[in-house]
Amino acid sequence: MILQRHSNRQSITIDFLLGTGGEARIYALSGEPSLVAKIYHKPSAEKSRKLSIMLANPPDDPMSVHRLASIAWPVDLLITTTNTKQVIGFLMPRMTGMRSLISFYNPGIRRRQNPLFNYRYLHRAAGNLSAAVNALHVMNYVIGDINESNILVSDTALVSLVDTDSFQVRDPQSGEIYRCPVGKPEFTPPELQGRLFLDTDRSPEHDRFGLAVLIFQILMEGIHPYAGIFLGSGDPPPYEERIAAGHFPYSNQKTPYIPSKTALSFETLHPELRKLFILCFDEGNKDPSLRPDAKTWQNALNNAEKDLVACPINSQHLYGSHLKVCPWCERAKQLKGRDSFPSLEIIRSGQHIIPEISRSIPVHRNPSIISHRSAGTPRRSMINSMVRRSGLQTRTPAWVKYVFVSIFVLMIISLGFSSSRFIKAFFAGGQSQKVLKGHSGPVNTIAFSPDGTTLASGSSDKTIKVWKLESGDLIYSLEGHDLGVFSMAYSPDGKTIFSFGFDNKLIFWDADTGRLRRVIKDQKKVFAVAFSKDGRIAAYGNEEGNIQIIDIRNGKLLRILEGFSNPVNAIVFSDDSKIMAAGSMDYMIGDASQTLKLWKLDTWELLYSLETSKQLISSYQGVVRSLAFSPNGGIIANGSVDNVIRLWNLKTGELEKVLSEESRRRRIGVLSIAFSRDGKFIAAGSDNNMVRIWDVRTRYLRAMLRGHKNWVSAIAFSPDGNILASGSRDNTVRIWNMGS
Repeated sequence: MILQRHSNRQSITIDFLLGTGGEARIYALSGEPSLVAKIYHKPSAEKSRKLSIMLANPPDDPMSVHRLASIAWPVDLLITTTNTKQVIGFLMPRMTGMRSLISFYNPGIRRRQNPLFNYRYLHRAAGNLSAAVNALHVMNYVIGDINESNILVSDTALVSLVDTDSFQVRDPQSGEIYRCPVGKPEFTPPELQGRLFLDTDRSPEHDRFGLAVLIFQILMEGIHPYAGIFLGSGDPPPYEERIAAGHFPYSNQKTPYIPSKTALSFETLHPELRKLFILCFDEGNKDPSLRPDAKTWQNALNNAEKDLVACPINSQHLYGSHLKVCPWCERAKQLKGRDSFPSLEIIRSGQHIIPEISRSIPVHRNPSIISHRSAGTPRRSMINSMVRRSGLQTRTPAWVKYVFVSIFVLMIISLGFSSSRFIKAFFAGGQSQKVLKGHSGPVNTIAFSPDGTTLASGSSDKTIKVWKLESGDLIYSLEGHDLGVFSMAYSPDGKTIFSFGFDNKLIFWDADTGRLRRVIKDQKKVFAVAFSKDGRIAAYGNEEGNIQIIDIRNGKLLRILEGFSNPVNAIVFSDDSKIMAAGSMDYMIGDASQTLKLWKLDTWELLYSLETSKQLISSYQGVVRSLAFSPNGGIIANGSVDNVIRLWNLKTGELEKVLSEESRRRRIGVLSIAFSRDGKFIAAGSDNNMVRIWDVRTRYLRAMLRGHKNWVSAIAFSPDGNILASGSRDNTVRIWNMGS
């Protein structure tokens, strides 16, 4: 599609869709990497007049010295080539390398995505946000719908306000007001609660309330300032009622709320900031004019940042000098080891990516599931266990027990459990044939050589170990990464091993000698890597939600694929290297329409996207953790946070099957999946320390292989399909014999 700039009639070529909202679509532009086009679904003369006023009266940008638009202001209006009188949208700066504000103030997301973003950066981000809001208020603009979703932050704490065409705009000539018709109740001041925004003129005092809420969340681990334990009777009122009543739990006045026991102490904040919060939420409840303005917040935040000191135990722990002890060390103890700002040593090891959780959570199992014994348990004990579960007592004669077990096995066979290799696995009790020990950190990735004679394992201990599969002996250990290894593959000829680490290094190793051949360094933080099965290209999914396609042979950047708004955390190529699939954390952040996408590699055409199918959106309920193509390329499977494996038909793009097990353990989900070589079974590793084997046709769980003592983070079948390997955070690799 070709459009025109309104100012000079210059042609603009629309390239591809970046996102869709309730009022408009956002498009990339061909030859204009610094701009995007926002095209309205329903253009109107009112929108056109409002945008014209904004273009004629832009605010000063406080971040211009950093070459970043802290306010994504309209650059030009857009018209069609056939109707030059109707404005259909506008051009605005393209925001790259930034994420939603919640990604930084939510400690869990921050820990995974940007662990180096410490308390100093949080103060700075809040200060930069205040500066941008102040710039708007100076020009008599009011944001109106101020909330976390229209604020983007960079990893250097720069801030950008987006969705600017929804701001309240006053015409300086006529005085006419173009209102902001929307707003979130939890950011709305008490005097506007319950009001119809379409009929309400807003003022900077209203923005000041929402700004204070955001600053509180940024500095207080994401908690809302009106969150707390309700001391009254009945159900706790919603935030809008608490705000309207002025029930700030940290108030100097008596309220029916107290702060949550797990909330960060209010005393952690700098004294000057505490006074401003009291002034805004306590005294400002009745007199909005008392609420601190954006400039006051900016100055106070700068002062608080200068007053921060470093903890002698963990340099990532920064706190105000008014405190006698480090609050973050105390908080880590309170949260049973979960550190809001992990140390540099933890970050370098890669252990911050998936935080530890309690192992005391019970797992509820489906009674129809076959449960294998742990390695070393006598087979007779397993049979007795099965008999006890059936209601038969252990004093029952032996022949009765074995008749029962025989009937049980025949029932399983009648249900489709006929594969000899899995029958053998069942009667082997799910024991692993070998346990490969040698890593001093979690095993994140494993790969078989094309001839199936060796197995390579990459670990958070910064090494890759290559094992002789037949004997389990270590052949050599590869050392060259500065941080942990999280992705790895053999070249099709088996002569090269590709590895990628948390240090953002792609390293080429000689598979015969173990020597380092070549290193390619990426500048952005990478969260997922995959190598095409033909050994031609590698794909990197980075923190910005983009995927870089690299020619492995020369390191040349071939293409950048966009479409995700949050980090890409899973990538996989089909066996014929014709399709690539990628999954992101968009669903976790709240953008469910862009969680799983597939591209055709010959044309780089987007084959499927959740954004293009309402059926997929309604049936998809989990952020993607892992991906796998079936050997024939007809199915793409994804493992999700909700412990569910979903199978999608590549011909229709529809959800075909769901493999799931009822469980309370749904914090991490299915970390790794792999199809058997014949495509009949799927092996899955997750946070329950077991390997599960699913029958694709019947959707029955065929086996649970026990032995690992921590999460199973890597799964792979051998080329002949007779061996299954699993890598775990218990620092080991287990080899399971699937039979022949």
